[in-house]
Amino acid sequence: MVKISPNETAIDWALGTKLAGGKRSLAKKLISHLCKMLPHEIAALKKSVLENDQQGLLNQTHSLRGAAAYCGVPNLQSLLKQLDIAIKSNSPTITSVLTNIALEVDRILAASKEK
Repeated sequence: MVKISPNETAIDWALGTKLAGGKRSLAKKLISHLCKMLPHEIAALKKSVLENDQQGLLNQTHSLRGAAAYCGVPNLQSLLKQLDIAIKSNSPTITSVLTNIALEVDRILAASKEK
């Protein structure tokens, strides 16, 4: 399981800028868009877990993982990969991984307000 140090930054702006073709303004827009969708996405993931909708959970995880891949949020990407593996193996760790994802989302949202 990915362990996130509280000292690690939630948003890797250098990586995000690199992924945005070296354009810092585009990296900021991508993070802003991600931050707008994160609360809804987390709620949808939690709902799928509560409803035991494994296919919906898998689809939402893939969608969010794809969005995170372009934004410089490596910790979130790692956690989403863990969730994907947990879903596919029907692991009992799904809920704990989702809790860690929600905590990382909180860190991302807070960090996005600092810039």
